[in-house]
Amino acid sequence: MKFSEKISLLMSENGVSQSMLAQKIGIAQKTISDWLGKDARPHRSRIPKIAHFFDVTVQSLIDDDLPIEYKEAVSEKTKTDNLLPEIRKLNRKINNLEELIIKLKEKIELLETTNHSIHECIDHQRFIKPHKITKKEIKSLNTDMQSS
Repeated sequence: MKFSEKISLLMSENGVSQSMLAQKIGIAQKTISDWLGKDARPHRSRIPKIAHFFDVTVQSLIDDDLPIEYKEAVSEKTKTDNLLPEIRKLNRKINNLEELIIKLKEKIELLETTNHSIHECIDHQRFIKPHKITKKEIKSLNTDMQSS
């Protein structure tokens, strides 16, 4: 497929007009018209901009023997391969967090049990009235102790 056919196809698939493409890559609309109507090709400094705009590989854009190859299709496997170690690391962190959550739940349960016991003791203490010993009672106790 010739360059002119590739550009025409890409523009059609993406709903891009000649003026829009010209504006995005910084050239005159007539230049794009020349690419489409003649066997004219862009200067090599423009090709990376065109490829980037359409998200295709530079090589597939300039080589008439290659079909159009989208970068996304090429890079998806690379993205996935790059993500796998990160996913494994995140899974390990999730497992660690799950273990911590279990331990925290156990500690919370223990604290709730302890707190309940403390409240039971406090409630029990409320029923036992403190008793002050008077001087008279002390004398009486002393007397009782001496006589025994």
